[in-house]
Amino acid sequence: LTLTKGAPFLLFIMMRCGGTKAAEDATAEAQEIVDGVKGDVEAKTGRTFSTFKAVKVATQVVAGVNYFVSVDVGSGEYLHLRIYKDLSQTVTLNAVLEGKSAEDDVVYFQAGGPAGSSK
Repeated sequence: LTLTKGAPFLLFIMMRCGGTKAAEDATAEAQEIVDGVKGDVEAKTGRTFSTFKAVKVATQVVAGVNYFVSVDVGSGEYLHLRIYKDLSQTVTLNAVLEGKSAEDDVVYFQAGGPAGSSK
C-alpha cells in the first residue's frame, strides 16, 4: 500500500469472526438488548424480575452478534443470557442459565447450555 502525502485514506479494522471476546462491563447498548428480551426470560424461567441489570457482557461476531450477558436479578442471584442479534438488528433470546453468581465468568455457552442448567 502506497499513500501519497495528503491523500485521504480509510483504515479498516477487521474483527475475527467466531472468537468470543473477553467479558467487559455492560454498556447502555447491552442493557437495552437485555431489556428487550426480559419478557422472554420471564416466560422461560416462569418468574418475574423487578431487578434486571446487565453487569458483564462477552460478544462473539458471527453472521450477526452473539451476546453472553450476566444479569443481576436481585438477592445476589444472576442469570447468564445468550442473545443473538442478526444483521437486520432482530434480537432473539437463545438460552438462559440460572443459578449464577457475581463471581461466575461470562463465557461462551451453547444455546442448549450445560445439561440441566439452561432453558
